Amino acid sequence: MLKYLKFRQPQDQTNSHNQINGMAKQFLSLFLPLTALVGTGLFTFYQIQTNVIRGEIASTERREVDVKATLFANHFSSIRADLMVLAKQHELRVILDPASNQETIREFRSSLAEEYLVVSQQKQQYDQIRFLDNSGQEVVRVNFNQGQPSIIPDERLQNQSQRYWFKDTLALPDGEIFISPLDLNIDFGKIQQPLKPMIRFGTPVFDAQGRKRGMVVLNYLAEAFLKNLSQENSQSSGDMLLLNAQGYWLKGTKPEDEWGFMYDDRRDRTFAKAFPQTWQQILKQKNGQFHTNEGLYTFTTIYPLMDIQKARSSTGSTRAFGSSQAEVAAESYSWKLVSHVPMVVVLTQRSQAIRNQMLLLFLGLTGLIAIGSWLFVQARIKGIQSEQEAKGLEQNLQDVHRNQAQLVQTEKMVSLGQLVAGIAHEINNPVNFIHGNLSHTDEYTQNLLNLIQLYQKHYPNPASEIQAETEVVDLAFVQEDLPKLLASMRMGANRIRQIVLSVRNFSRFDEADCKEVDIHEGLESTLLILQHRLKVSPSRPAVEIIRAYGNLPPVECYPGQLNQVFMNILANAIDALEDCNAKRTYEEIQRNPSKITIRTSAIDSNCVEIAIADNGSGMPKHIQEKIFDPFFTTKPIGKGTGIGMSISYQVVAEKHGGKLKCFSTDGEGTEFVIQLPVQQQVVVQSKKPVAA
Repeated sequence: MLKYLKFRQPQDQTNSHNQINGMAKQFLSLFLPLTALVGTGLFTFYQIQTNVIRGEIASTERREVDVKATLFANHFSSIRADLMVLAKQHELRVILDPASNQETIREFRSSLAEEYLVVSQQKQQYDQIRFLDNSGQEVVRVNFNQGQPSIIPDERLQNQSQRYWFKDTLALPDGEIFISPLDLNIDFGKIQQPLKPMIRFGTPVFDAQGRKRGMVVLNYLAEAFLKNLSQENSQSSGDMLLLNAQGYWLKGTKPEDEWGFMYDDRRDRTFAKAFPQTWQQILKQKNGQFHTNEGLYTFTTIYPLMDIQKARSSTGSTRAFGSSQAEVAAESYSWKLVSHVPMVVVLTQRSQAIRNQMLLLFLGLTGLIAIGSWLFVQARIKGIQSEQEAKGLEQNLQDVHRNQAQLVQTEKMVSLGQLVAGIAHEINNPVNFIHGNLSHTDEYTQNLLNLIQLYQKHYPNPASEIQAETEVVDLAFVQEDLPKLLASMRMGANRIRQIVLSVRNFSRFDEADCKEVDIHEGLESTLLILQHRLKVSPSRPAVEIIRAYGNLPPVECYPGQLNQVFMNILANAIDALEDCNAKRTYEEIQRNPSKITIRTSAIDSNCVEIAIADNGSGMPKHIQEKIFDPFFTTKPIGKGTGIGMSISYQVVAEKHGGKLKCFSTDGEGTEFVIQLPVQQQVVVQSKKPVAA
C-alpha cells in the first residue's frame, strides 16, 4: 500500500477530485429539484387540508350562532304566554272586583299567592312574580330564592312606583306587554350581589268595568340563557359573546367587561370602543361572517320583540329610581350574538397532527429521493467511465445501465409503498375507531327515539312544561333529522376508510368484503354527500340532477370502492360545470341550466351499465387520451391531485372486472360509462383505459 501511494501520480489525484465534484454536482442537480417538488406538493396538500379545517370551523360557527339565536326567540314567546295567563286569573278578577269584601279579597289574595308559588316552582326561571296596584305598591309577591320559592309577607312588600318599568307598564293599554332591557337587578337602590341579569315582563290588568287597576310583572332570570352561550356541549371553537345595541358586553370573556352601562366607572368599557372597526362591520348587517386580525367573527341579530305580539320596550334606566328616556321600537330592541374564534390558535391546534404526518412523509420521501439520486448518479458516472474505456462495449453498458435504473426505481417504489402503507395504517386506526362507534351511537339513538315515541303513544297529553320544552327543541325535527345526521357521519367515515384503502392498494392488494348491493343506493348516498355543491348559490341556480334509473338487479361488488368511483366522477362533473358557469352570466345559466344526468340500465342478465353525463364544456381529444393516467390533471395546483380517475379505473377494471369509458365532445359535455358484471369472478389484468 505504501508503495502504491508513493508512486501514484498527481494527475490521478486531480482526476479523482474532479470525479467527486462532478458526482456531487449531478447529485445536487437531481436531488434538490425533486426534493423541492415533493416539498411543494406536500405543502400544497397541507394548505388544502388547512383550508378544509378553516371551512369546517366557519360552517360550525354559523350553525351554532343560528341555533342559539333561534332558541332565544322561541324561549321569550313562552314567557309572554305565562304572563298573559297570570293576568287573566280568576283570583285576580275577584280581587279587582269592587263588590268583593275585605274578607273575600284576603282569601283570594292568599289563593293568588299560592298560584304564583306553584308557577315559580314549576318554571324555575322567574326571580319574582308580582301583582302591583296602580300606586306601585306590591300586593302579592313570590321570590324564587335560588330554588326555594316563598311568599313574601305583607310587611316586606315594597312600593315600586319610582321604577321605570312600573311607569312604562302602567301606561300600556289592555293586551299589551312591556319588556324591559336586559340589565342587572337593583334591590333597595343598589345593584344586587351576586349579580342577577334580569328582564322584566309586565302587563296592566283591568277590572270588569275596564278600569286599569294595576299590573302583573315577571322578573325573568336571564342568567340561564347567558350560561347557555358557553355550554360544554357546544361545537363552537371559540367564545360566544352577547352585545346590546350600544355595543356593551352582556356576555363576554371577562366578567369585568360585562354590564358596563350599569357602572359609572365602566361607561367606556364596550366592545364598540375596544374593536371599533369590527363593531361597525357587525352593525352593517343582520348576520354574517368575516375575518380580522383577531380571528373569525360570526354574528347574527336577535330581535326578541319581533316574535312577540303587542310587545313594547323603552330605553330603561341604570339609576334605581330613574325614568325611561324614550320608547324603543320592536326592530330597535336587539342584541348581537357574536362568535369569536382566534383562528391562528385554533388552526395550530387542529392542524398539528396533519403537520406532523406531512413532516414524517417529507423526511421519508427525501431519504428515498437521496438514495435514488445517489444511485442514479453513481450508475451514470459508471456508465460514462465504461463508455470512455471501451467503445466496443457501449451496447452492453447501456443494458447494464437500464437494468440498474429499473432496480433503483423498484427499490424506490417498494420503500415508498411501505411508507405509504404505514401512514395509511396509522390513519385507518382512528377512523376505524370512529366508524365502529357510529353503529353503537346509531343503535342508542334509535332506542331513545323509539322510547320517546312510546311515551308519546301512551302519554299523548304530557305536562305543560314537557310540551313547552318539546316545542322549544322542535322534537319532530330532531326525530327526523338525527338519523340522517348519523347516516351522513357514517358516510363520511366510510369515505375516509375507502380513500385510505385506495392509497394502500397502490402498494399492496388487501382483501375486502364483496357483497350484493343496490347500485341506486350508492348513487343517492354520493349525491347526498355532494348536495352542498349542487344546491343554489348566489352565483348560479341549483345544478339539476336528472335520474333515469332502470330496473337493476343486486350487483355483487365492493360497495365502498364503487361509491368512491361515483364520488370522483360526480365531483369532476360539478367542477366542469363550475368552470363552464364561470364564463356565463346568471341569466345565461338560467336559460341553459347546469345538468347532470345519471342513467342506469341492465345490458343483459350478467351485466349492468351506469352512465353519468354533464352538459359542461367537454374535453378535447388529447386530454381524453390521458384522463385515466396517474397524476394527470387539468386543474390548477391545489385543486386536483390527478389520481382520482386513475383510482376509479383501477376499482372498476381491476377490482370488479368491468369497464370504464369516457365519451366527450369539446363544447358539449362529457359522459362516463361504467359497465359491471352482476356477479364477481376471477379478474384478469385489465387492458388500457378506453376514452372515446
